[in-house]
Amino acid sequence: MKRYIFILSLLFLQSCLKPDEVENKSHVVKSMGETVAKQYSDIPHLSIEQMQSLEKDTYILVDIRSLPEIEISYIPNSLTQKKFEQELPNFQGKKVIVYSTLGPRSSKYVRLLREKKIDAYNLKEGILGWAHRKLPLLENGKETLRLHVYTDAYNFTPSGYEGVYK
Repeated sequence: MKRYIFILSLLFLQSCLKPDEVENKSHVVKSMGETVAKQYSDIPHLSIEQMQSLEKDTYILVDIRSLPEIEISYIPNSLTQKKFEQELPNFQGKKVIVYSTLGPRSSKYVRLLREKKIDAYNLKEGILGWAHRKLPLLENGKETLRLHVYTDAYNFTPSGYEGVYK
């Protein structure tokens, strides 16, 4: 039921908002991140600022998005889900921080990891929130201002960024 409410909420937002007409896209991303955290209140969420305050050797960052999304851009020092799962024994004792575009996919994965007794957290606001803080994104190891979004209706990228969807 919660999933359907969330999907309906996003569809409602999509029908009401035209990203190119929204002045404060950062506010929309923050609000959507809060909605995701409420929808998945059974798992822990970390803000980007909370993650940044952690010692780098205490956590691993996992990108749950699809390979075509990751090929557009990713957060530095993150692993793909596949690589993370292949190397899971190497991450004993570390927090696992998972991100997606905004948070629903990563929240579901965090839930699965926690069921396996892995210390996992969702990165609130995902890669969209990261971009809104003007933190670096990489494409093939080089900084980029491109970011994968689902459709033009979800293009809440910051000013100066290119929302890509294919």
